[in-house]
Amino acid sequence: MKHLFYAFAIIFFASCNDKKLDITVKTYLSNEQASKLKLDVVRYVEDLPRLAKIETKFDTVFDKDYKKLANRLELLNAYKNLENDTLYFAVSKIAPSLKLKKNATVGKLVYDKEGKISFYEEGFRTWKMEVLELETVTEMLFQKYIQNQNLSEFYTKNSNGKFIIEFPDDYNKYDREARRWIFTGDSSFMVK
Repeated sequence: MKHLFYAFAIIFFASCNDKKLDITVKTYLSNEQASKLKLDVVRYVEDLPRLAKIETKFDTVFDKDYKKLANRLELLNAYKNLENDTLYFAVSKIAPSLKLKKNATVGKLVYDKEGKISFYEEGFRTWKMEVLELETVTEMLFQKYIQNQNLSEFYTKNSNGKFIIEFPDDYNKYDREARRWIFTGDSSFMVK
C-alpha cells in the first residue's frame, strides 16, 4: 500500500505541467498489429528459450517458444510519431515474485517497407511492481519518454528508495547495435 501511495504521489507531482498525448494502443494499432508488435519485441524483452543463445535467438526453431512468450506479454501503451514513423511501446511481463508482480519495458522501433524492424531501442525497464502500480507508473513514464523528457530522477540512484526504473543505471546501458542491455560495470565482484 505504501508503494501505491508513492506511485500516485510521483505521478501527481511529475505530471502537473506535462502535456498528455493519446497513448491508447487501439488508437495506433489494430489487434493484428498489436499481436505482431508483441511477437516482434518478445525476442528482445524476454529471456531466451531453453537451448537458445544470443546468436541463435532469431532461429525459426524457437518460433513456437516465442509465440507462447508473446501471448503472455501485455501491450500497455503505444504511440506513433507520424513525422518519423517511430512506434513507441510499453510492454509488461510477469516477474518472479511471491505474489503477482510485473515489470515493464519501454522502447521505440521503426519498421521498414517489408514490415521488418529497421531500428530498435529500449529506453528503460522498470523494477517489478504490483500490477496497478506498474500500469500507473508506466503510463506516467511513457508520457515523459515519448516527449523526450529526462527520466533520470526516476533512476534507482536518484529515487530515494522508491524503486522505479531498474535500467539504465551506472552499470547497465542499452547497446543499439547489439539491441540489448550491456553490463558496463566492474565484473570483478560478480560470482564466477
